[in-house]
Amino acid sequence: MSKKGHNIGSHTFTHPDTKYKKISEEKLELECLESLKFIKQINQEHYSLAFPYNTGKVTPSIKANYDSVRLGWGDPIYNSTRNLNLYQIKSWSPEDMNKNGSKNVKKTIRNLPENSWLVFNLHGLDGEGWQPWSSKSLKDLLDFIEEQSINIGNISEIINLI
Repeated sequence: MSKKGHNIGSHTFTHPDTKYKKISEEKLELECLESLKFIKQINQEHYSLAFPYNTGKVTPSIKANYDSVRLGWGDPIYNSTRNLNLYQIKSWSPEDMNKNGSKNVKKTIRNLPENSWLVFNLHGLDGEGWQPWSSKSLKDLLDFIEEQSINIGNISEIINLI
């Protein structure tokens, strides 16, 4: 996947429950660094991290080893190129792609402010993984994005642009 232009991001080594169970800062750093060992075996230019359950602390060690951190959902769900903090990237996991079609997703994309970018959170496809989308829904979304003349890129490409 990496050779086809996808960034493979770190998501910790054992995916600890950081939302409902307290883990130490040291344990979280170890989880991130152990995961990064595997990610570094992939030929990539930049390394990104997404905390499980969208909770975690960006420590000096994490900043020293990762180029960006995705913290998860927030309001707004988009990122601004004007006020960019690579250690507070917001992402969006539209859970209704399969249930309600793509109307809400398309409406959100149409209403994004200028100079903004959006990170989609996709955890599975065609019945595999957590809240999987169907291949048809993903293709529909990609076709829509192309029709809107919106650029598609990965985290490394965004980092290289700034």
